[in-house]
Amino acid sequence: AVYGPKALFLAGFATVGVGSLINGFAVNGPMLFVIRALQGVGAALTIPSAVTMIVLLFPNRTEQDRALGIFAGLGAAGHVGGLVILQWRDYIRENRMEMVFLDNGNDSFRTISRHVHILSEPSTLKE
Repeated sequence: AVYGPKALFLAGFATVGVGSLINGFAVNGPMLFVIRALQGVGAALTIPSAVTMIVLLFPNRTEQDRALGIFAGLGAAGHVGGLVILQWRDYIRENRMEMVFLDNGNDSFRTISRHVHILSEPSTLKE
């Protein structure tokens, strides 16, 4: 592989964060649409990369199954919670849609900077 799963995961996560920051300053609907589509590309990089890391980090089949089940369940819960509840709260609190995007971008970079060490790569994840 040209790039390891960790690099692709971080690239996708950063793409979503940068897209959120740019969308916070979007001046029209088409700009918002295009950047949101690019965010979708970034998000599409994170899922297969995360699954690959889980499979490599949990070589035991039973542990793999449990980890993948937890990943899928939390992903579904996070999707609903993040997109509906938390962002609606931010929109109401700020009463400005662009603040939702700026807040997401800020959260993305805080998450990367605080948790990148968690993804320290064992020999199976070396790039």
